[in-house]
Amino acid sequence: MRRVAQRLEAAHKAAADALVVTVSAARQSAAAPPRAAADKGAATRQPSSQAVDRWKIGGLCALALALYSALAWLAGRRAALLTSWLALTALSLTAAFKGLPGLWSALPRVDTWSVGAAVLPPMMILAAVVLPFVATLVLSVAHELLFGERIGVLRALGRAVAAALAEGVIERLFGRRRA
Repeated sequence: MRRVAQRLEAAHKAAADALVVTVSAARQSAAAPPRAAADKGAATRQPSSQAVDRWKIGGLCALALALYSALAWLAGRRAALLTSWLALTALSLTAAFKGLPGLWSALPRVDTWSVGAAVLPPMMILAAVVLPFVATLVLSVAHELLFGERIGVLRALGRAVAAALAEGVIERLFGRRRA
């Protein structure tokens, strides 16, 4: 039994040792870059991939808010709520089952064909349905805070600035004629 086990383990052990040597050589070459390249790299810093991902996510959130606001203005608040919830649910279910291409790389990807992931956990499916609902509510609240009739911070700011500008222009144009 020992001889059979040693023969079976020998091939795996040799392959594992070769991988260890390759990985350690790659780490050493990556850890000690040439001095000129390090000086040049310090002069021209590139943003990290995490910062780029944050900008992508922020841009996607701003785009989602702009689309929600345009839809609410064109079709009404109920249609905007329903449409955004359905679209976000479709995206999250697609991300959960199939994965999404390039731009959506910040979202987690699940390989349904791998061993142990043949059946998605119920919590992941629940999250794929509940999180778009929460995101739609966040879009609705953000839209109301920024552009809504009752609160509308940007609407009120626009009215205050426009009133001040209009009052100044009217005073300049017609102020002398009144006196």
